[in-house]
Amino acid sequence: NTWKGTLNNSLTANNAWQSSPAPSDAYVLFTGTAAGSGRAVTVDSNANLRGLYFKSTGSGTLGFTFSGASTLTVGRGGITNYDTSRQTFSAALALGSHQYWNVGPGGVTAASISTGTGFLLEIAGSGTTRITGNVSGSGGVALTSGRLELTGSSGYTGATWAHAGTLVVDGTIASS
Repeated sequence: NTWKGTLNNSLTANNAWQSSPAPSDAYVLFTGTAAGSGRAVTVDSNANLRGLYFKSTGSGTLGFTFSGASTLTVGRGGITNYDTSRQTFSAALALGSHQYWNVGPGGVTAASISTGTGFLLEIAGSGTTRITGNVSGSGGVALTSGRLELTGSSGYTGATWAHAGTLVVDGTIASS
């Protein structure tokens, strides 16, 4: 399903998507061509998406922003950013499965991520991934390429691997 967001910016609203109903446990596409100016996504109720893909959002400043008081659970499809624009998640993210994020050239910023009960988050891509809040849960984090910046005080208890790329810890990952 493809986000259009021009009639409604709620992630769970049927008319915010090109096909109804609003997707659940599905792969979704966020593209600037379909979204137009509807790039501010509101996570106003808990949602579960299997995988999120971003492409053709425009210039490097035209990424999508996900905000709201509810949690977006990302499933086994992870996040792939084919675009040069940064995708920003200030709404809480939860891993619904082990997953791979290719943050592409634009990168991803996330405020907080729950790794749940032992899910591994593997991060790759040429851009920078910034996690500005807490990473929690019993899962781990692996960096395969690119740059990962952890600036919050994270309490996740899984392992941390840096296979390649640059890991910057400007907060704490003492529990890992």
